[in-house]
Parts: sequence; structure tokens; C-alpha cells
Amino acid sequence: MIHRWAFSEDVRPTLGEIANCLVVGCKEELLRRYEEERGSIILPMWQKLGLENLEDLSTRLVEWTMLTDRVREWIAVIKHFSIMGQVEKEVAREVFGNEHCDEVFARMIERPSLVVSSSASTIINTKATAEKMYALLDMLDNLENETPKLQFVLRTDSTARYLDRFLALRTKMAKSAREAFNGLEESVLKDNSTQVAEGGTVHSITSNVVHFVQRFGEYKRELGYILHHEQKASPRRAQNEEEETLKQLQEASTSILSALKSNLERKSAAYEDPALVAIFMANNMHYTVKHMGQGEPIKLLGRAWVEQQEKKIDDYLSQYLSHTMRTFSREGSEKEGRMRFMQQKQRDRIKAEFRHFNDTIEEIWGEQRSWNIPDLQFRDRVRKMLLDKIRVAFDAVYNVHRDEKFKNPSKYFKYDMEQIIDVVNIEFFEGLTRKDKKA
Repeated sequence: MIHRWAFSEDVRPTLGEIANCLVVGCKEELLRRYEEERGSIILPMWQKLGLENLEDLSTRLVEWTMLTDRVREWIAVIKHFSIMGQVEKEVAREVFGNEHCDEVFARMIERPSLVVSSSASTIINTKATAEKMYALLDMLDNLENETPKLQFVLRTDSTARYLDRFLALRTKMAKSAREAFNGLEESVLKDNSTQVAEGGTVHSITSNVVHFVQRFGEYKRELGYILHHEQKASPRRAQNEEEETLKQLQEASTSILSALKSNLERKSAAYEDPALVAIFMANNMHYTVKHMGQGEPIKLLGRAWVEQQEKKIDDYLSQYLSHTMRTFSREGSEKEGRMRFMQQKQRDRIKAEFRHFNDTIEEIWGEQRSWNIPDLQFRDRVRKMLLDKIRVAFDAVYNVHRDEKFKNPSKYFKYDMEQIIDVVNIEFFEGLTRKDKKA
């Protein structure tokens, strides 16, 4: 809590010395002594809010990932600036009277005002990112809320320059945030991170992009301000501004998510297996639709966008099934070509069909248990689609030739359908290694 009159008992004798200095006309000595004594009380309050950290920030460049705490401290300082400023003005008036009050007050808040403006400039000058944009929107929102109070506290000639700095910050923040907003699509499209999502799981770029696009609805008012704040106000402009903002956010959302898809298609080249490429794309598209297809985001994107993306997911799953089931086809097998099957005796051909099916089941089990579909419902959906296809391939071998008598039947009749169902439902798409075993 900030006390209006906060001089301690041991400081009060010094006030007599200050008064003496004033009597003999030592104005500079008076102000210096006052700043020292009053500063010893007020400075810890500023430090508690984070002023010292902000002062350090303003003297050097820091990576954006290190600025999160500083942004929070900046907001705390700006929220308390007018309150603490008002307290300082009242204390100065009681000590010096109206004649010297404004000058003393200006000297007491000079350092905090400089630190606030210089640290904000450092943040503004960092690289444009989505994180920076939202931080600037938070800073700008708090500065806007505090502006009327700041205008009241800093309304004198002695402090007008501090108020001008704060008002200039609003324009700089809005411009920087708008530049970051306008650059989002390009930054997503050109992201060249080489990280590979293990097992075709959801890539970090997808979760990051979806997260900041989701927040468009949350920050609709602030985004509307930075998009239109330079336009002259008018009743008609104010009436149409919300509609214009909504339209711009809709366009930005679809463009950014389209850029994300293009980037993911490039990243999918890291996978050699076309079936895994399809799983990777389906995973990421499903994640996007799941998180953008409800609440505020769906108001921006619309139901038609969701339906369009769901169709693309279906297409990717069809590609996955096509590539996977191709391995069950004798025509597609590099080991067993059509001509070889036709030239074999009937019994040898049947044995070859069993070997091919069993080898294929073991091959896709070894591969696809290491693939990763993190969403449980989506994983179950893909498993069911796969089992429906496997069942057809199983019947074409095991059921068609179930009456065949082999000298070593366990060599050919290695599996039953229930075993395959259990393996697929327990281990497929779990992100397991070959040594891992699901309980």
C-alpha cells in the first residue's frame, strides 16, 4: 500500500535541514537532499513493481523469449504510475507548497517515466512475432486505460514532456503491433525449422499457429484499434469499424491457416513413407479443425471452412489407406509379382498368399506402432478404418483357404482376426519403438 505521507521518524529531522536550505536560498541543495530522502522511501516501491529490471532492459537488447517477465512488469508499473505520481505530487505540495511543487514532482518522477518509455521502445524494436504482437496489445490496452489518469497527473508544464512520451508510445505500439499482425502469414509460410514431428504427430508449428489465431477473437477489440486507429473518427466510421475488423480477421485467419498447410506440406517431405506423410497431414489438419472449429474461432472462419477442412482430412485418410493396403496386394508386392503367382502350382500359390499376408501384417505392425496419432478419438477412427480394410484382405486369404491342410499349419495360419484387432487397437499409432510393448 502507498501511504500519502510516508516520511519516517528518522527522516523528519532532515526536513528541518531542508527548510534551512530553503531559507538561505540553496535551491539545488534543497532539491538534492529532498530527492535523496524521499527517494529512499519511494524507490523500493518502484523496484517492487519491477522498475529496476525495466531499467536494465532499456540498456541492452534481449531475446524476445526473455522479455515475458519484463512485459508483465511494465504493465504493473504503468498501472501504478498515476497512483504513485499523485502521491508524490501531494507530498511535494505539502513540503514545498504550490510554488515549487510541480518542479519537485517532475524531478521525482523523471527516472520512472524515462525507464517506462525506453523499456517500451526496446520491446517495440524486437523482432516481429505473434507473441510480441499480443504482448504489445496487452501493453497498449493498459496504457489506453491509464491515459486519462496520466493526463490528469501530468497536466502541468513541468511534466508535459513525460505525458508526450506516453502518448507517443501508443502510436509506436499500435504501429509495431499492426506490422507484426500483417507479417503473420508470411512468417508462417516461410518458417524453415527443420524439426521433424516424430511418428507423424502434430508439429509444433501447428499448435503455435493455432494458438495465436485462436486468440484473434479474444483480442478483437485491441486488434480493431491497431487496424483502424489512424483513421479519422466519425459516427459512420465507428458504426462500420467493427464489421471491417471482423472481415479483416476472417481474411487473416484463413490466409494464415492456408500458409500453415503449405508449410506442413513442405515439412512432410521429411518422411519417406507416403502413408506416413498422409498420417502427418491428417494429424495436423485434424488438430487445426478441432481447435478452430468451435467457440470464437468458428465465428471468424465459418462452418463452410470447417466442412472444407474435414473433406481434406478424409482425403488424407484415403491416401493413407490406399498406400497401406497396397502392401497387401500381390500386384503391388515387390517380392511376389503376378507372373510368379501364375506360374506356381496351386498349392504353392496358396502358401505364398499366406506368407505375403503374414509378412505384410508384421511389417505394418512394426512400422505403424511407432507412428503417433495423439488425439484418442481420431486414433480410434483411423484404427477402425484400417481394420475394415484388413478384414477384407484377411478374408481373401484365411477364410477362402480355411480348409487347406498343411503339414505345418501354424506356419501359415499364424493369426486370427481377433488377434489382429487387438494388436491394432492396442499398439497402432501409439508412438512406440520396436522394443516397447503396450500392456
